[in-house]
Amino acid sequence: GDKVPKDKMVIYKYLEEIGYIVAAGIYIDELYYEVYRLGYVIIFTTIMAALFAFILSMRLSKSFTNPIIELKLASEEILSGNYGARSEVVSNDEIGDLAHAFNNMVIQIERNYDEIVNQKIKIEGYSKNLERMVEDRTKELNEIKEKAEAATLAKSDFLANMSHEIRTPINAIMGFSELALKTQMNSKQK
Repeated sequence: GDKVPKDKMVIYKYLEEIGYIVAAGIYIDELYYEVYRLGYVIIFTTIMAALFAFILSMRLSKSFTNPIIELKLASEEILSGNYGARSEVVSNDEIGDLAHAFNNMVIQIERNYDEIVNQKIKIEGYSKNLERMVEDRTKELNEIKEKAEAATLAKSDFLANMSHEIRTPINAIMGFSELALKTQMNSKQK
């Protein structure tokens, strides 16, 4: 009763025990329609699963990569000298633990840096104080040296004058004694 002839697939089996032939048939286009429909469902399901997997992987990737990128940016800030940079702890997983440990490390680095700066300031203060003390000691030593040189000069002048003042009378006494010894002296003169 088809108006247009259609291809048909028929499967049959002869049953000897009862002497019957059992047959089943389906039009080829109806068979392929179901196969095509199943193919479209499979393709659509695969595309949807791939799209879902892609979206899920992007979200998961962002949840992993964004904190790591933030850690990288914070470490670059610290390398540039900004020790106030911190990484935001957004989760309680391993990445959150990593961000927390990173922040603790930065806090310790900042403390150490501040301590180094304070020690440097103290050392500079000690250095300036030491330089001032050296300058003061040098002035004192120069003053003492000048006083010592003046005292040495005064001593030399004093000794020269005293030597002259003592030598002249002694030379006179020795000269008179020598002359006196060459002459006849009475016992009172001796």
